[in-house]
Parts: sequence; C-alpha cells; structure tokens
Amino acid sequence: MSDDSPFRTQSEELQRLEQQIAQAREALREIAARLGQIERHVKRAFGAQKTRAAGPSARARRAPAEPDAAPTLTQADALKLFDELPAMWARDGRPAVEQRLSQLTLPDLKLLAQELGAPLPRKPSRKSLVSAVVGRVNESVLLSTNRNVTQPLSARTSTSAVRKVDSEKE
Repeated sequence: MSDDSPFRTQSEELQRLEQQIAQAREALREIAARLGQIERHVKRAFGAQKTRAAGPSARARRAPAEPDAAPTLTQADALKLFDELPAMWARDGRPAVEQRLSQLTLPDLKLLAQELGAPLPRKPSRKSLVSAVVGRVNESVLLSTNRNVTQPLSARTSTSAVRKVDSEKE
C-alpha cells in the first residue's frame, strides 16, 4: 500500500494474489503427497483393493446404455430390410429411407450397418449409423441403374438412331 492511499495499487494486488495462488498450490501438493502415502499404506496393509468412498462408481450410477442391448433383428431380417430400402428410395426419396431407419432401435441399426459392411467407430451414434446405411442404399441405387458412363451422350443417341434406321430397312 502506498502512504497516501489506503487501497492497494494494481501491481500490489497482483503480487498478493500470486502469493495466495502459490500458497494454495503448495497446500494442494502437500495434501496430494499425504493422500498418496495413505493409499500406499492401505495397499500394503490390505492388498490391492481400491479405496473409494462408499457408493456406486460413475459407471455403475449410469443406466445401462442402449447399444449394449441385444438387437431384435436377425441377420436375415436386416438384409431383407436393406433389400426394401432401395425401392423405397426410388419411390419416396431419401427422407423416407431416413425416417424408416430412425424407427429402428440403436442395436438394430448397428447390426444393419455391420451387415452392410459399413465402417463403424467404437461407439457409433444414431446419426453416424443412419448416415452409413443411407450411403450404402445410395450406392445400391446408383449401381443398379444401368448407365454406360464411358460412352458420350452423342454416341448413345446416334447409335440408337442407326439401330432404328436398320430395323426399319428390314
């Protein structure tokens, strides 16, 4: 504090706060070291049991996740469902396919994606599973359309016109 003001200057306050932070850090280090000593003593005295406060752990408190549930679809049902999706895509479009997939449970959706050979992360989300299946449906639709993409459009029309002329001559 300066002689003429009862309040600290900004630099003095900053130094005071830095000292308090340093003291708090030192206290936390001492507490962590003491806690480590106690844990080592407990391990030596009572074996390698974990010392936790009474109560369930974080994993035990959570409700069982839905993906761990067993799928209700069989592999044959999943493939039959996939066979229906390209026709639905052609008839009603992509939103209808996505809506149908959103009706499936997460384990069923995961099974369907696995059956289609879609790459899956360790814990896939519903969105990524739907996206993977929709991608496979799109591939199926594109592969089922018979287009010769190597032949130019002008060549396709000219050969069909030549065929018509030839068939008319006969």
